Amino acid sequence: MKLLVVDDDTDVLQALIETLEDAGFAVVRATTAEDALKVAADAAPDVLVTDINLGAGMSGIDLGAEARRRWPDLPVVYISGRPWIMNDHALREREAFIRKPFHDLELLGEVRAVAAVS
Repeated sequence: MKLLVVDDDTDVLQALIETLEDAGFAVVRATTAEDALKVAADAAPDVLVTDINLGAGMSGIDLGAEARRRWPDLPVVYISGRPWIMNDHALREREAFIRKPFHDLELLGEVRAVAAVS
């Protein structure tokens, strides 16, 4: 399974990638929402894992919405240390939210859960 992981903090991004690769996932990365959309067009990921606060440009929520507009079946896992950001975003089917800090097993569980075909 191929995952697209997006975070503007390169240290956090690297930690996420190591966790996911150690669990056997193939991972492609991006540090901005705009780059993530370009990567997704080429890499055809099975799951998008994105931080919500991506600095300048689109937020992770905007990225998830645009990715799901382009690829309606793409599962999305949102992560953030600011859970109140999700107050105005209702999770849809095959979407999940994880509050930072989280345990590696929580991340892996949510990725597997949203990727599961219902």
